[in-house]
Amino acid sequence: MGRWRSSSLTRPARCWSSWAGPHRPVSRRPCLDCGVLTRQGSRCGECGAKRQAARDQQRGSSSARGLGYRHRKLREIVLADSPPCHWCGDPATTADHLVPRSLGGSTTLDNYVPSCRPCNSSRQDNPDWIPPNQRP
Repeated sequence: MGRWRSSSLTRPARCWSSWAGPHRPVSRRPCLDCGVLTRQGSRCGECGAKRQAARDQQRGSSSARGLGYRHRKLREIVLADSPPCHWCGDPATTADHLVPRSLGGSTTLDNYVPSCRPCNSSRQDNPDWIPPNQRP
């Protein structure tokens, strides 16, 4: 019989070489909007897509938020040589404003620094932010 083990010749058995152990049941929860059971997240696919579309409509395009062509070009220049993050030293994946735009910072090359996504996201618009690896 080779790889297959079977207690009966009429019923095919599981291939024991690919058996990964006991399977855990997948938890299902109701969608917060429509109540349909979903396996991941808090909303079903349809309600999640509607919510994301509404959020995107409210936020506006990246150009409308001041992150258009000029920002993309400056970001490309700042990240050209795969620099380390200005804040923590990890590989940089985004360009961050030293002085946040919400506090009057400009979209010029001298106001951009390379940043990793975790530092850029947690810093937000706080100019006094201290990276986790430099905190006392």
